Amino acid sequence: MNLKVLELFWGHYTLIPRGSGKPLAINELNSIPTSYSLNQNYPNPFNPETRIHYDLPEGGHVSLVVYDLLGRELIKLVNQYNSPGRYNILWNGNDALGNPVSSGVYIYQMKSGSFSQTKKMIISR
Repeated sequence: MNLKVLELFWGHYTLIPRGSGKPLAINELNSIPTSYSLNQNYPNPFNPETRIHYDLPEGGHVSLVVYDLLGRELIKLVNQYNSPGRYNILWNGNDALGNPVSSGVYIYQMKSGSFSQTKKMIISR
């Protein structure tokens, strides 16, 4: 069996392999999360990029911001209304001006409505 590898995140999937006349299909069961969550970035440590996943049980304005350890804002990855669902953001390790950030520990924070959560991540250049 020859399967191509696809990048999939957070959900339930069904694989139907080729052969005997059945097409290859990947079906995600679209479900609305029951709670807010900000997941640990992956990979961590990372170089040159990382993914940050978050869940929204209801629509609303979302901000996802990366800070240095002195609390200075480096980049706003998300600053918009999002519908309920699961989200996956790719960060390339650059600040808002497009400059690569130095190796070290950084903080990322998600806010939506009354929900706020903060996590740490490490970039290794």
